[in-house]
Amino acid sequence: MNSIVRRTGAVVAAAGLALALASCSGGQSVADACKIAEETMTEVVTQSQADTQQALQGALQGEEVDFNAIFQPIKEALSDTQKKVTNEEVSTALDGFVTEYNSFVGVLEQVDLSGFQELSDLSDLDPSDPEAMAKIEELQEKSTELQQQAQDLQTDIQDKTEALTAASSELSELCTTN
Repeated sequence: MNSIVRRTGAVVAAAGLALALASCSGGQSVADACKIAEETMTEVVTQSQADTQQALQGALQGEEVDFNAIFQPIKEALSDTQKKVTNEEVSTALDGFVTEYNSFVGVLEQVDLSGFQELSDLSDLDPSDPEAMAKIEELQEKSTELQQQAQDLQTDIQDKTEALTAASSELSELCTTN
């Protein structure tokens, strides 16, 4: 009976010590950190895709688009998540993802879509009016410029998407192996 009490006491003491050490080190497990990071990343990617698609469709229809306003809540959610993830390994991978995401958003925030608004007005111009014809020529030049800008933007977005995907994969790999 005494040996059972001593063994039980030793097990309880060891468990208490382990808990005390874990709480002293403030260590967040990889699994817990990954759960926090992955939940936010899933929301961010889903929301980003929907908001970007909606904004671009609106811009093509002549609506004014403020990408900064669209992405600000997402950037804030990522920043909040970075504060919640204290596991160093996961935090490093998450920081890489956030850096790449902010770089991706930075490209979109610099896009000037006002030319699409002017092009949408093209359908309202009277081709028999000489002033309208001058405006049509001006808009055709802008259309050519916009096409070049769109190609450059597509290249930038593709590069940023690849970097963002790599950062996301790194975090996912870390979280699935632990």
